[in-house]
Amino acid sequence: MSFNGFISDAAKVVSNQNCSICPYGWLIHQTSCYYISTDQMNWKDSQGDCAAKGGHLVIITNEKEQIFLKEHVSKLDVWIGLSDLKEEGRWIWVDNTTPMKSYWGEGQPDDWKDNTLNGEDCAHIRHWADSIYNWNDVPCDRSIGRVCEKEQNVDIF
Repeated sequence: MSFNGFISDAAKVVSNQNCSICPYGWLIHQTSCYYISTDQMNWKDSQGDCAAKGGHLVIITNEKEQIFLKEHVSKLDVWIGLSDLKEEGRWIWVDNTTPMKSYWGEGQPDDWKDNTLNGEDCAHIRHWADSIYNWNDVPCDRSIGRVCEKEQNVDIF
């Protein structure tokens, strides 16, 4: 095989690979890919949808990530992967870790109970908040948008 033939064959292999870091329609930030939905589901179905896409509801680990999400969530309240479903008042991420830092809005979480006995056990980002402190707890059966997160695709070859 000639050198030009080798280069041509190598180019075909590379062109057939999925070289994108994040899937189409996902945003890239730091080491993760983010999908911000436009449709609405409850918290449990949202987590299932994220899992079907190869990820999970977003786990916010630092201020840069929180700022990134605030900037990109502008038209719809969205679920994040935080709840106190297992134990009231003990907020944990979907990977069972405890938040190292939180961005609750003023007076939140408040577990406000109106016409539901369950209160507010799932967290979301309020799209209209001016501050990065925009987390709020709401009933998990509410239908809102979601942010899915997954690792970047680094297996190019």
